[in-house]
Amino acid sequence: MPRLVKFVWKMYIHFREKCGVLFGALLIMVMCHFLSRNLRRLMLGLVMCLESGCKYVLLLQHQYILLSLSLSERIVCRRKSTLITLNLLVLSDRNIYSYSPVGDTDSEAIFCALLNALKAKFETLPSLPVLHDYINKLCKEIVSANPDETILNFLLGCGRYVQFSYSWPGARPGSTVWNGLYYIVREPPFTEAHLSDMDYAVDFSEMNTDEDRVAIIATKPLTLNEEWVEIEKGELILFDQGIPHKVPEECFKIEFLGHGLDSDVMLAPKLEEDMRRYQFERSYYEGIGI
Repeated sequence: MPRLVKFVWKMYIHFREKCGVLFGALLIMVMCHFLSRNLRRLMLGLVMCLESGCKYVLLLQHQYILLSLSLSERIVCRRKSTLITLNLLVLSDRNIYSYSPVGDTDSEAIFCALLNALKAKFETLPSLPVLHDYINKLCKEIVSANPDETILNFLLGCGRYVQFSYSWPGARPGSTVWNGLYYIVREPPFTEAHLSDMDYAVDFSEMNTDEDRVAIIATKPLTLNEEWVEIEKGELILFDQGIPHKVPEECFKIEFLGHGLDSDVMLAPKLEEDMRRYQFERSYYEGIGI
């Protein structure tokens, strides 16, 4: 948080305790004139959180999206495999967001928060390693508000080729159902798979060629005779051509294949700068046809 905002906040708390809420509010109105438009809204949002009895405030990378828990009661939003013990506090002026939820589900709130944070962070297209790193940081920030009761599983398509998968699994209170994500990579030699929920088998060798590869992601293993991999708690995986990439450095290979982000209106990422940032040598892939 910018230093000026911290100073104004400390002044507000001081005069609020000494002179009351009304005087503190008047002080905020005067001092906010010295802040930028977005910082002014951030400060007013913080005051709103304090006066409405909020216990936790989560700032998504300075995007002024406030996710909070009420002191009086915890609002638990449930939707299929997602359980977020967070309540989205929307500021009075919704124009500060480029993306706002249409409904009131936790899934929409999280999705819009991610989009707003990404849009504000990057003025040019990020490389996939940088994007992997940043989305992972945002996910950690979201679940940190209540890691014991939060369940967050999602797939995020990104560009024409790749897809992110993130999992913070768990079970809902009073339930034995485990809400997580599992994946399997099917590649040659393809075999017969037996479905887990019915007496039926599929021979994938008859449906694929020796050049095919596919990754299947599901909330639970779909077959009995295959080894499914559970995505670890807090793990973000980028899938490309059926191959899972678990760390940012692995995503450079996808960029060299030409499967990174592209746009007609935004500048392309600067791979050389990102490679120096991650201390990555392109020679690592020399001689393997990339």
